[in-house]
Amino acid sequence: MKTFSLLALALVNTLVSAAPASPPAVPWDDPDFRSDAAEVALVVATIGPLVTFPAPVYPPDPNKVWVSLNQRFWFPARVASVPFGRLGGRGITDIEVVSFSHWASEITGRISGPALFPVLIHGPHRVMPKDAITALVAGPRGALFVPVLHPVVLRWLPCSVARLKEELDPAYLQHYEIRPGHPRHAEALRYPELFSSTEGGFVPRYGVAVTAIEQHLAGRQLTPADLACREAPAR
Repeated sequence: MKTFSLLALALVNTLVSAAPASPPAVPWDDPDFRSDAAEVALVVATIGPLVTFPAPVYPPDPNKVWVSLNQRFWFPARVASVPFGRLGGRGITDIEVVSFSHWASEITGRISGPALFPVLIHGPHRVMPKDAITALVAGPRGALFVPVLHPVVLRWLPCSVARLKEELDPAYLQHYEIRPGHPRHAEALRYPELFSSTEGGFVPRYGVAVTAIEQHLAGRQLTPADLACREAPAR
């Protein structure tokens, strides 16, 4: 059994302070890239600064207006552990990950420490599905947890992961305090059973341990199509 803790993470947690000079290949420009045929890995890592790719150049057409709602980007990541799958070889600690998002500029701002995210691996490409990343917090004995902010927990893992949640001491989640005006304030009001009240707002009550996710997924054959939870939240 692997142990996922801040103590272990500290050994590889010298943040990637500068992106490599050469960006990785853009998978969507590769005719051989097939996301549906990719292998799936789940990674605990710290991420470096996001670097955006140039916007696609569309052919001029007086009858069309091209609007791009998503920004393509990449980032270097220092891998601490791989709770599921493999990255293609032993001892891989530094990878370059490509993704896209409407909220690309916010990812670095809200994730400053260890993060959990899936990686699709096909040929030379390593791709993070859109918006499929979450910050982790240290719980009892330094173990790493996904804070539970919604009944589904993670929309990019099987729905059954939600059953793994456990109650945590609010002290571990203080920096997740949600005050009026916070983007998740409406969800805290909608799902009060998932939050504890504070003087200024709410903090999450539950977390899902990375080790619990590892045990839950062990032996499964996840495909890219499995990286989704489409069930309506239970009330």
